[in-house]
Amino acid sequence: IRGLNKPPSINSFMNLDLGFTCFCVFCVGSTVSSLGVRVPTLPEPADGAAAPQPRRIPPAAAATLQVVLTLAFAVLLVRGLVCSSMSLHLDMGLLYQQKPELLPLKDLIDSMDLPSLLHLEVGVWECIVQL
Repeated sequence: IRGLNKPPSINSFMNLDLGFTCFCVFCVGSTVSSLGVRVPTLPEPADGAAAPQPRRIPPAAAATLQVVLTLAFAVLLVRGLVCSSMSLHLDMGLLYQQKPELLPLKDLIDSMDLPSLLHLEVGVWECIVQL
């Protein structure tokens, strides 16, 4: 986001403000509060028989499943950190289509090379490194 400030053609100031902070607090709070949800107890059978037991996964299958899910999580986490999560591109054709009053200034606007100035891809890892 900081890469969009390219004076004198483009002046920008961007700041993550109170709204982003509130969103982060909400995400952390909802995650922590979900840990407090208790599993309900099984109802007692009316005829006095033994309560039904939940099905159990065999230990070997559970261990295999755990390893597979952990590896999948690690691969997807790294991919999510490395890939761009937000991008900005300027389509000049669409700009002129939506704002035909800019067509007389097309040569001047095109000489500013706005698509390359307004091209930005932001990834989580890049943001962490720039902190």
